[in-house]
Amino acid sequence: MALALNVNKEDDGQYKQTKMVQKGSEDYRNTVNPKFAGKVHYMQGSTGPPMDPEWAYGIKSVTSDCTAKSCIMGYYNLDEQLPDQDLGRCTKVGRRNVTKHTRAFGTPSVRTDTTAPGRRSVADLTNYGDECGAAALLNPQRFDNKGVPDREFLLRRPKQELQELVDATGYTMEEASLDFDNIYEEARDLFDDGIDLVSLDAFLYIYTQRVDQRVSTTLTGTGLPATV
Repeated sequence: MALALNVNKEDDGQYKQTKMVQKGSEDYRNTVNPKFAGKVHYMQGSTGPPMDPEWAYGIKSVTSDCTAKSCIMGYYNLDEQLPDQDLGRCTKVGRRNVTKHTRAFGTPSVRTDTTAPGRRSVADLTNYGDECGAAALLNPQRFDNKGVPDREFLLRRPKQELQELVDATGYTMEEASLDFDNIYEEARDLFDDGIDLVSLDAFLYIYTQRVDQRVSTTLTGTGLPATV
């Protein structure tokens, strides 16, 4: 058991004898057989083979005069780069679309000359002018997926209706120690017309200011910067 655990001893219990070999053999072994996770020695010297600084490897292409640079920069003259004469128009005599009218020909994509039916089929692809444009599809409104356009936030509503909308969110303003009546009156003064109507956008604007003031006061009392 002792011999199995001690790999430095021979079978007779003696330590292994150190063998002296030539250093050339050891250097050859380290050069030909690289160490674990080490790179292969290319045997080119410490600075590499003596090569010309402008030396390029590979064979130069002699099959064509077109190079990668010419393909990127372009080698066509100005006449070849100009568009063709028949691009977007007919050059054949007798087939030109020549007219004195200034109206637009063809059927418009959005039909404003027809009335949309009361009940439209799902297979009806006609645009009767009552659909949103490409801008609304590429940049939808914040709550468009819920069927609430942004203009609903700008409509001025009476106090009771506005309070019902705030209560419907499930958030009670008492949790933040804020008074609905005070915020409503301050938001009403923003319009400066004496009408007792407030929009949801104005109400949220005053509400956000109140929350920011409360957070700033709390952080200032704890010694932290008020801009955190």
